[in-house]
Amino acid sequence: MAIAAALAHSEGRRLAMIPVAGVLIYTTASLTAQVAIWTEACRLSRSVMQQVEPYRGRDDVALRIANMPFMFVEGPFVLKAYAFRFYGNDRRPPLPPINARAWTIQYSAQNRPIASAGIDVSSDYLDRPPDGLIELPVQLVLEPENRQPAVAGLR
Repeated sequence: MAIAAALAHSEGRRLAMIPVAGVLIYTTASLTAQVAIWTEACRLSRSVMQQVEPYRGRDDVALRIANMPFMFVEGPFVLKAYAFRFYGNDRRPPLPPINARAWTIQYSAQNRPIASAGIDVSSDYLDRPPDGLIELPVQLVLEPENRQPAVAGLR
């Protein structure tokens, strides 16, 4: 009888571990997915900054960014328009004034823009460029690194 009770107790312990293992597997998978999404958000914000860098120091233009990646549907924010005022300004001439249309993008759909939130209110100007500046349209490349674009040739 004692052996049967010990075996039953041991079996109960093993069965109790199944929900614990399930929770650990679920949280590990969720954490791994979040790491990938946040990593892409950081990479994408650095990519945007590199794409506007050639305009640094230009005092004859204002930039109208048509597709600034504002946030992922899956969670993290990517970029706000005020970041352009601060990025690199401590060591180089500033970027021109920027008007940015904020887009919500979907990581699981290869960074495809899915909804515009309108002009980011932290843009340098909301309606017309500052007097004397020519407004240049800028279309950013939002393709994920090492992944194929959702639609071939779409940029």
